[in-house]
Amino acid sequence: MGQRDMAELEKLEEMYKNRNLLLRNGETGEKIIGYLCNFAPPELISAAGMIPYRITGKRGEIIEADDCVEPLGCPYIRNCFEQDLKGEMDFLDGRVISHSCDAAQRIYGIWNTYKKKQYSYLFNAPHGTSEWSRNFFKRELLFFKESLERFVGHKISEADIIDTIELYNQNRQLIKYLYSLRKEDPPRVTGSEILKILLTGCSIPPENFNVFLKKVMSEIAERKQS
Repeated sequence: MGQRDMAELEKLEEMYKNRNLLLRNGETGEKIIGYLCNFAPPELISAAGMIPYRITGKRGEIIEADDCVEPLGCPYIRNCFEQDLKGEMDFLDGRVISHSCDAAQRIYGIWNTYKKKQYSYLFNAPHGTSEWSRNFFKRELLFFKESLERFVGHKISEADIIDTIELYNQNRQLIKYLYSLRKEDPPRVTGSEILKILLTGCSIPPENFNVFLKKVMSEIAERKQS
């Protein structure tokens, strides 16, 4: 592995370790919306002119959260809640929680009570694939879009949504290519590197992630297989 690879890996490692800090400076002036699950598509947040930030767990003890919710609850949900209680998500302007599970749905009201944001939204996601479920999901997407529009004070155009979806699909194609390098023997990219790339990408604007992915992809593709 050459020096160029090492430099890029070091950059990735630093970004991964400090991903909760990547958006805190607020240099762009755009509002930042944290979301707990992809059921509430981040594409709509981006199309509204805001930056989506994936709320994820991290290593550490759960202490303050156990004073607010039962300690027998989902440790992942309590871990995310704990970070906010400690002020690690104060840079967020809003928070979106999806009904991905009962624990996530139940934490919504408690979370808002202890850490209120300018914007908060509970996205109801169906748990089936029937025609009724698909129609329900379409309706919830419309409600979510209208809620974001009220918060930002302007309409989200169909063109904005299409452009944003295309951007996210570009990211997905690049990620798919990185996964293809995992099929080699030995793989040119490790599972831990993929995880760090994906978590870092959830912590920066999607257009920045696109540029970052291309750089990482280029350097990983040049690695020589042993």
